[in-house]
Amino acid sequence: MACCGSSDKPCYNTTDSLTRSKHAVTSNQLKIVLVGQGGVGKSSITLQYVKGQYNEYIDMTIGAAYFYKTLSVNGKDIKLDIWDTAGQDRFRCVAAMFYRGAAGAIVVYDITDKESFLGAQSWIKQLLQNSNNPVQICLVGNKLDLADSRRSVSKEEGKSFAEKNGYLFVETSAKTAENIDGLFNQLVRKIVNADGEVPASYDNDNNITLT
Repeated sequence: MACCGSSDKPCYNTTDSLTRSKHAVTSNQLKIVLVGQGGVGKSSITLQYVKGQYNEYIDMTIGAAYFYKTLSVNGKDIKLDIWDTAGQDRFRCVAAMFYRGAAGAIVVYDITDKESFLGAQSWIKQLLQNSNNPVQICLVGNKLDLADSRRSVSKEEGKSFAEKNGYLFVETSAKTAENIDGLFNQLVRKIVNADGEVPASYDNDNNITLT
């Protein structure tokens, strides 16, 4: 599978064994995608949430990387299919194919990088144009550990943008794990019903086959 004209690179990152695992679709399963510019910390957020790890020198994602984790909500186990998509412009056309079937989206920007915050709008637009489901969006300002010395996007600015558009909003630090679990818990609880069940309207078939 080629990436935007490249014939020698796969459309999913194979640095983690989970990216190559086949998985069966279950009745209580949610697909979550992470989108945003490269370098904002999408992979670090995912790695921290799934494995409780932080890698200062994590490789840039190529296409998308797949992870999974089971979360209990109101006594029901929900399997999260988590797709960490590439943020480089050359992979935008590839990233779009992973939005199908997503029930939730985590749109990440770097609180020390104003451009990444402004670019979040175009990522959200692309997401909504390519999704076949009503998607619950959470806007996430990452790198909270650098807030005191390098912040260029205020919490009020991020929160105001999110509230204006009806999105959830969280600031996180993938490095210290601050608010990482809360981010996913908040998003999933916004999607599932009071009984902890995934609404039947969500299409879990993302048409992506991993080998």
